[in-house]
Parts: sequence; structure tokens; C-alpha cells
Amino acid sequence: MRNRRLVRLSALAITVAACGDSAVRPVSPLSTPRMATLGTSNSHQYLPYGVRIPPGQHLTLLPKPYDRLRDGPPIPNTTPQLNLVGKPGFVPPPPPMGHLDRRLPPPGDGQAAIAVNIYPGSTNKWYGISQTNAARPTMQLPVAPDSTEELLYAPTVLPPGGTCIEATTIHEWYPLNPHDRRYQAWYNWCGTTGWGGFESMADTAFSNNYLRVLGSDTVLSITVSTPDTANPHGACWYGYLYNYTLGGWEQKYSSCGSGTTSSPSGDNGNDGWTAWESWYLFGGYSSGFCPYVPSIFSTDIELLETDDHTAHPITDYSYVGSPYLEIGGENRAGCWSTFDPDGPWTFGFPTTYDSMTNSWLATTPAGNS
Repeated sequence: MRNRRLVRLSALAITVAACGDSAVRPVSPLSTPRMATLGTSNSHQYLPYGVRIPPGQHLTLLPKPYDRLRDGPPIPNTTPQLNLVGKPGFVPPPPPMGHLDRRLPPPGDGQAAIAVNIYPGSTNKWYGISQTNAARPTMQLPVAPDSTEELLYAPTVLPPGGTCIEATTIHEWYPLNPHDRRYQAWYNWCGTTGWGGFESMADTAFSNNYLRVLGSDTVLSITVSTPDTANPHGACWYGYLYNYTLGGWEQKYSSCGSGTTSSPSGDNGNDGWTAWESWYLFGGYSSGFCPYVPSIFSTDIELLETDDHTAHPITDYSYVGSPYLEIGGENRAGCWSTFDPDGPWTFGFPTTYDSMTNSWLATTPAGNS
């Protein structure tokens, strides 16, 4: 594994504003559709659980993070046939944030990875994270000179609390494949499983179920959490996508065990992140050149806290760190204005997207640093 160097800015000073959550009656997502009404938590309006949003209908509200005690059992996986793992001819890319079993160097040791890190220490216990991500299902990566493969893991999210599961939206360019490939994937940091779920966003069943338009962008909503809120370390964790067609959270992946020793996360596996990571986007470009990549964002990022079983905005916590950079291989830290005033790329956090707060936005135009 290549050595990594972390460049961190000082922590943000953010006021804690923890509010209670009103009780919500469990609703079966497979029942008759209901009329849309507003659900609230922390002065936050949510798409009520059980309300169906058909393909083609734009979103005005985002789903509330999944809570098994409140919402009842999740929808079982409706598209297991789409999982590419184990199918003939499928060659998975390297894992997010590094691993010993890999085909290529990990993007966490990459050329321009930037993240919001979550350092809970012993102050809080968290049992999950939820966020809505830019899917970019038709995005094309720049083809750099001399490239043999290009990868963008964005957004990729690992919740704090000792989980084994990292949820990653993957964009890949590979010369032997005539098209860019775009996936939603789940990586298992416990044991030797590696990629446990890998679905193409180009599949009609995937797009009909999980992709919707928010503002002018196609998005998908993710929760990674455990129902064992009292003892999240070593518990069974689950990855969910929101199925807008059925109106509820659908279980896509699960893993039992502790990320304490397996996860690349610090603090005994308790830290987490929500990040933008790249590999090989620069290829044979001249030193200091930063190619154009379509902007990527994650919005409505919320942490699930064990103290009150409530989802809280990520910006409610003073120990959520400023954006930090992981450098390896070709050092392209200068692309980010966060670290070099002349860098053409910007990483905004905290910021607002389409009136949704608790967001990060990576804007990556072409330019020289």
C-alpha cells in the first residue's frame, strides 16, 4: 500500500442544536399509496414514508433516514438479479479507501481525494448515516493521455460507529469497454468479502426504482445503519436505497462484525466520512493541469444518534472536521482551492444544494493550478 499523507484544516466551529423527534407510525411501503403530507424532525420536512414517487415525477422532499423501529421491516431487495458480483466476466475495481486485496492501488491513496471526516471520539455513539447523492448516470469521465483506466468514487460514505459497510457511487472509464460504467456499490470491510453488491445505474429497473430528479439533477438516497443502536460496534449493519416507486427503504446489503480492525477508519474504526475520491484522472496531463469533471454533491447528510434515536444534520456537530485531503501517487492537491489558492477546483462544505442544507459540493472545472 502506498504511504498516505493527510492534510487537515482546523475543525469547524459549529453549534450543536439537537432537537427532539416526533413519533411516526410505521407504514408498510407495500400498502396502498397515501396522499403526501409533510413529516418533520429537527425543523426538517421529509417525504413521508409510504408515499410513492413514480418515475418521471420530480422530488420536492427527500426521504427521512430509515429507522427500523419506527418504519418497520425494510422492503426486501427487489433487484437481486442486477448484482454483478460473482457473475462471469465481472472484474471489480479497487475498494474505497484502500485494502490489501486489490487489483489497483486504492483511490484513498489517490491523486485528489477530498472528504468531510467525522471524529466522534467518545462524545457520541452513532448507528448510521443517511444522505442523498448526485447519481450522474450519464456522466463521462475525461480521457487523459496515456490512461489505462479512470475511476471516480463520488460520493462514497462510511458511517461512524464501527460499521463494515461503505456505500460508493462509482464512475469508471475502461478502454476495453466502449462505454463509461456507472454503478452503485457496497463494500464490506469485514473479512475478505470485498465488494458485496454492485449494480449498474444504466439498468432500467435500477433507474425506475432508485433514481429521481431533484432540482435539475438525478439523485439517489442512501442509508447505512444498524438496528442495534445501543451497541453498534460488532453489530449487523445494513445498506439501504430508497425505492421511490414503492415508497420505502429497500435493503440491498448487510454485514455483521466490527470494522474496528478491518476498516481504514481511525479511532478504532469509530470515525467515518463522506467523500470524493479519484484515481488516474490525470494520466499523461502536464503537471499542474486539472481536467474538467462534472460537479458532484451530497445533500441532506444526517447522522443517526443513539442518545435520542434521531437523525441530526451533520453540521450540528463541532467535531465534524473541515475538508481534508489524502495524497498518494501523483500529488494533485493543488487542484483544490481548499489547499492551493490557485486551484481551479472547489469543495464547498457546509453548503446548500437546491435549498437543502447539510451538503457538500465538489465543483471541478478544467484549469491549471
